[in-house]
Amino acid sequence: MKFKPVLFASLAVAALGAATVLDTEGSLPFSPQVVHASSSDIVGIKNHDVKITLKQHPTLEKLDITATIDSLPRRSPLFDTKSFFGFFKNVQTGQLHQYILPDMSFSSYELSSTREFYWNNNKLIFLADGDYWIVYSGTLQDINDGAPRYEHRYYGQSEVVTIKDLKIVSIGGRGQAASQPQSSQAQTPATSSSSASGKNGWSGNSYYQNGNKVYSKWIYDNQYKSYFYIDAAGNYVQNAWVGNYYLKSGGYMAQNEWVYDKNYGAYYYLTGEGSYARSSWVGNYYLKANGKMAKREWIYDRNYRAYYYLTGEGSYALNTWIGDYYLKSNGKMAVSERTPDGYRVDGSGKWIR
Repeated sequence: MKFKPVLFASLAVAALGAATVLDTEGSLPFSPQVVHASSSDIVGIKNHDVKITLKQHPTLEKLDITATIDSLPRRSPLFDTKSFFGFFKNVQTGQLHQYILPDMSFSSYELSSTREFYWNNNKLIFLADGDYWIVYSGTLQDINDGAPRYEHRYYGQSEVVTIKDLKIVSIGGRGQAASQPQSSQAQTPATSSSSASGKNGWSGNSYYQNGNKVYSKWIYDNQYKSYFYIDAAGNYVQNAWVGNYYLKSGGYMAQNEWVYDKNYGAYYYLTGEGSYARSSWVGNYYLKANGKMAKREWIYDRNYRAYYYLTGEGSYALNTWIGDYYLKSNGKMAVSERTPDGYRVDGSGKWIR
């Protein structure tokens, strides 16, 4: 009777797109790698257009955003995911507003990405009524393989989106928010006034605007470069969730980082706009529909049309057997083929004995 060898692989981890790695419990899910790329051998710049299309849902407060690029830098690995940040850009002033829109992720396998943007839960609270473009941009480089390297710059903006009363009221031109001419005095939000009506800023755990204590509201602090949430008691929230957003110790909103929630016993990844990633990959890790990082379980990815197995530390298994099933070098489960060690698997992926 033949016995197939079981291979145990030491899986290297690359948390792509994560600016920082945070663990509120003190133990990381992986060892972060910091790669400092040298730009001294960059020979030129190549500009790429990002095509952005929008679809407004007729009843839900939702916008489907699709971003498409022509290519990634040379010899990008198949499973290497690149993330671009999104911005609202004010048509009149050119001011950019980050951390509101979801990130867009691309790979050599998938050059188009679609994300749902719901503007409920006060997501548009920091945007004045008016016209905006939705912008996605990023900068990447060719890998260092001895050939001439280029810096690749990606940029694209959507048609005009009109916002009024914390809602997207139209796309594709000037909408209701701009339909009535207003004087320059009327266009100045009263909350932005720096008159002597009172205190502005922090006092202990509370925040004041024009002398009034803030309650049950998101605020952005330019000094600390972060969003904070002030609860119904007038204090900033910390080490807790508010909707899909996580507030760290000190009240800072988590962005582009991992957090471990001991209450749920799981890791989560907070995207560039602050909400937790779900039903998507972040590097070698998969975030399920509820945002929890998958561990010791199988998942099926519709985009890649394949099963993957997520190991005990969270990254996908590769070049190894899990029971009667083989995971290939790209992490996909082998189906109807012969494995590198000479065994055959059937259409369901199971080893043929």
